[in-house]
Amino acid sequence: MNCSKMKRLSIILLLVLYLFKASYAQDPENLKGGFYLAPDFGLMLGSINNIELSPALGYHISERFSLAAGFKYEFYSQTRLYASQPAFKTHIYGPRAFARYTLFKNLGDFLPIGMNTALFAHMEYESSSLEKKYFQPISISDEGRFWYSTILVGGGFSQDASERIKVNVLLLWDTDGGYTSLYNNPIIRFGFQFFLRSRSIDSF
Repeated sequence: MNCSKMKRLSIILLLVLYLFKASYAQDPENLKGGFYLAPDFGLMLGSINNIELSPALGYHISERFSLAAGFKYEFYSQTRLYASQPAFKTHIYGPRAFARYTLFKNLGDFLPIGMNTALFAHMEYESSSLEKKYFQPISISDEGRFWYSTILVGGGFSQDASERIKVNVLLLWDTDGGYTSLYNNPIIRFGFQFFLRSRSIDSF
């Protein structure tokens, strides 16, 4: 990991610790101490096609702040952009972890939208297993795979669908953006939160 990545990771870790401290002091509601499942879905179409499924298991440290860890799988294909860069298809997989902090529990308290919609900040670390022959052109060998890590930052909206289910829309930014980056910024994801115990929607 180079120096710039270390600096970005250090800043994000400090932000996570700050949010943890701030959220731990919040009044406890029934989300605190609860687990949830968060399967996220990603879709990008064009010269680069990317279909992503990223399930995760999360835990609410407080009413507003949660941490989650999981796994991602992507089917990735790229059309022929240049004569020296042929079209290809590949499979990408690896671990992921994220921190999520609810900024506003209900935007309807501030805006005339008439919905119980929450706004949250999202920071995510992911590591991907990539094929060298497609993503590492300057290499001693084109055989095998290597690991590439990046940090995604952004936020999203969360809408109650039932007492146990939320629907999320996320808008993220890849902080790397280099040659090996798998994303074209901004990144749009759709996902759900399935709470493993019932909660009161009124608490939001």
